[in-house]
Amino acid sequence: MPQMADIVVKKHDNTTDVTFLGLVSAAGDKIPAVWRQGGSDTPSANPTLSITTKSSVNKKVRIITGELVFPIFNSNPGTGEVKIVDRDVWTFTGQLKQDYPQSWHNESSAQFANVLASEIVRQVMASGYAPN
Repeated sequence: MPQMADIVVKKHDNTTDVTFLGLVSAAGDKIPAVWRQGGSDTPSANPTLSITTKSSVNKKVRIITGELVFPIFNSNPGTGEVKIVDRDVWTFTGQLKQDYPQSWHNESSAQFANVLASEIVRQVMASGYAPN
């Protein structure tokens, strides 16, 4: 089981680091671990990641659910007021079968994360369209 830690990723420019600060560790099944990106004086304007895990009813599968909420906001230059006007929301769900070797899960989870980070998937996610 991983320990709570900050998550550092690259911005769209692939140069600048962005840090999601570990805010809340998961205290058990069905309780989310939560990270929030720093950088704004208005916490609600910062992207937030939550990940929740639990066992299936028959205890043969671990279910992982994640959500990244990326607020879309306007700032008033005169007052500094930040107004959330919408959000981009990304979700993922995985099912980890418990009766197979950890090495299998290591490989499948690495490939899943790397496919999401691939250029073509990033283009699909940024445009909202599948390749044609």
